[in-house]
Amino acid sequence: MSTGDHSPQPYYLIGQWRLQSDRRLRAFVSSARGTLHLARVHDDGTELTPDEIAECYTHIFPDLLRRLHDFSVAVPGLLRDAPLASSSVAPGPSDRQADDDSGEPTQRLGELLLRDGLITDAQLQAALRLQAASPSYVPIGHVLLAHQIISRRTLSMALRRYRKSARLGEVLLKAGHITAAQLEEGLELQRGTPLRIGQMLVRLGWLRETTMRDALCMQLNVNFVDIDAIAIDRDLVRLVPETFARQYCVLPLCRVDDVVVVAMDDPGQVDVITALERFFGLQVEAVTTIGSKLRAAIDRLYDPAGSPQIAPSGGHMIIGPIRDHAVAELLMKASERLFS
Repeated sequence: MSTGDHSPQPYYLIGQWRLQSDRRLRAFVSSARGTLHLARVHDDGTELTPDEIAECYTHIFPDLLRRLHDFSVAVPGLLRDAPLASSSVAPGPSDRQADDDSGEPTQRLGELLLRDGLITDAQLQAALRLQAASPSYVPIGHVLLAHQIISRRTLSMALRRYRKSARLGEVLLKAGHITAAQLEEGLELQRGTPLRIGQMLVRLGWLRETTMRDALCMQLNVNFVDIDAIAIDRDLVRLVPETFARQYCVLPLCRVDDVVVVAMDDPGQVDVITALERFFGLQVEAVTTIGSKLRAAIDRLYDPAGSPQIAPSGGHMIIGPIRDHAVAELLMKASERLFS
């Protein structure tokens, strides 16, 4: 097995599964010997019960074999995407995120969009080819959106309905920004804290915040903006209570027609966006920015006497690639109106 330009790791994490008894099992492959290792996590050392052994045979071992079949060390710790055809293996207890509320077997987003008649098979196959040709990982929904096969709202509704938004850790892992071992440790340390996984990985020093934000934007298909370069509509700010803005770290930036653009520390908070839509009676679109800059902007706008005022820097509004061209155009239009 070739590791390309990456240094080999002693072990490669294959997966982790949670038993019904709440015990957890992890599987590793030794890069030196090519041997498979199974380990119990934070275990008391007692033997597995007959029910736990049966669960291993029915759910965990079949999934382990599938993961081994699709395992690649081309990027340390990563799993290649499984083929599009759905697996005949029933999902195990560790696949909680993959099931939808109907209890249907796990299906990929592209298959669900095809089943709902939102795309054609030819469009899906074309999108999969484009995804495979991309030099970096791009979620299939974003490929469909970028090529105008589906609309932003259709994608958002499908992701919410089927709970198919890729986890941030998965995006960072597939992009090669972190290793599987780093993600696993970050998730362990995150439990019991108010921190999101991206914040924890930044705190551990494994990511720069700009890298984390860019991955967050890829995950949610939103723009990463420099809030210091944006002329903020103070009339909108006055409509949002300061307590709400500080609690959820959210700030309205501008309004164009029936759309309000807001900056959020966590643009994945759908309930906050829904609350703002009800509050404004308008459609709300989210962007994200550096957390310290967003908090400083909230201070300036809600406590002008105690915070220094700064004029828009005049630099580029969008950091990195434009992931949502419609929202980028709204920001440009609003800026032109304020300075006209």
